[in-house]
This record gives sequence, C-alpha cells and structure tokens, in this order.
Amino acid sequence: MELVTQITIDSRYCGPPGSGNGGYVCGRIAQYLGNSAQVRLHAPVPLNKSMKLLRQENGNLHLMDEDQLIATGQTDNVEISLIPKISFEQAENSAKHCRGLHFHPFPECFVCGPDREQGDGLRIFPGPVDQEVSEKPLVAAPWIPHVSLADDNAKVLPEFIWAALDCTGSFAIDFSADKVLVLGQFSVNLSQSINADEKCVVWGRLNRVEGRKHYCSTAILNGNQKLCGKGEAIWIAIR
Repeated sequence: MELVTQITIDSRYCGPPGSGNGGYVCGRIAQYLGNSAQVRLHAPVPLNKSMKLLRQENGNLHLMDEDQLIATGQTDNVEISLIPKISFEQAENSAKHCRGLHFHPFPECFVCGPDREQGDGLRIFPGPVDQEVSEKPLVAAPWIPHVSLADDNAKVLPEFIWAALDCTGSFAIDFSADKVLVLGQFSVNLSQSINADEKCVVWGRLNRVEGRKHYCSTAILNGNQKLCGKGEAIWIAIR
C-alpha cells in the first residue's frame, strides 16, 4: 500500500470522550477521495496521535494507528429522495426543542455538544420538525459557520461540512441514557461550497432501524435554500 499522508486529529475535534468526532474524521479522509465518498469507522479514533493514511491498489484508503485499522474509505454515490426544504426560521424554532440541551451523552462533542463555546464547537442543536414536512422522524438546526472553519476565500472547509452533516442525523433517533449511539459508516456527496457566516440549515431523518443499526439521511442547505451536501449514515447503538 502507498502512504498518502499522516493524519492527526486534534483534541478540539472530539466526539465521545477521548476520541475523534466521526463526521470530522470521515471528512478528513474523504478529501483524498473526491466530492462523493464513503467512510467506515472500525475503532475509536485516537486524539493527538499521528496515523498513517494508506492507499490500496484498488484506490481504497486505510487509516492505521500503528497496526490497528481505524477507518476505511472509498468513492461512493449518495442518493436521497424527497429532500424537504426547511427555512432558517423553521430550523431556529426546531433547535429550541433539541433534546441535547437537556440530555447529551457526549456534551463536549465538537459538533453538537452544548458545553462547547461559540467559535470553538459548531453548536448544532437539531430539534424536531413538524411532521407535515416528513412522515419519518425529522430534525433540523440552523448553522452559521464560524470564520475559523473557512479557507482564505471564506469557503467552509469540507471536513466541517461532513461534521455538520454527521451528528444531525443522530438526533432523529430516540437516544437516551440507556441508548447511546456512535457513527459506524458515513457516505456524503458535496455539491456546492458554503461561505463562512452564511445562514445554513442542516436536517436529519431516520429512515429505518435494523437491530442495533439505525439508518439516517442528512442534508445541508445554504442561505439560498440550495442543496450543498447530503449524506447517508449508519449509527450503531452501543448500549
């Protein structure tokens, strides 16, 4: 296998305590695969430790922590039907009812942790959307990306869009202290860039449940209600 690069996940980008946020990690790997990719997480992602990203002969990627396989990635197409349009104002109202503001299994999560400060974490708090928009459990949140998440042209870096799409889906699942979930697999297609300080809407939808596996769709709309990214995730109940 060919060495592509070394990847280190800074502690700022944590998810569960002591490990990297799944969506952010997937996004870091996906930048070497293109705008449409699938990443599977095989083990908790260590923080502040250099890992090797290796490319196989077939083009797939392996993220390795010494001899342990952490994640695999490959190109993939993402198809989502019936993408609802949710206004920024609707998302603001939904966020007021986010269950994570009252109970959160990982309150310091980079994406959705309520204990993170503005400008440090993404502070995305998805709440339930009126069922007239979707027959399946649907949540939405407003998101105005901080300038620190953008490049020199004020375009939000792709790994942060992956991160925003990630956690949002989990809030469509009925999690609790007795039902904690982690990301197992994530497929994302990015179609348009997003500007820093742009009023975006992120939504997530639970599609089906198979045992411990929960299948969710997510999408992000920019300030003009244009689709910028969409994802399909498999969340695994670990208890």
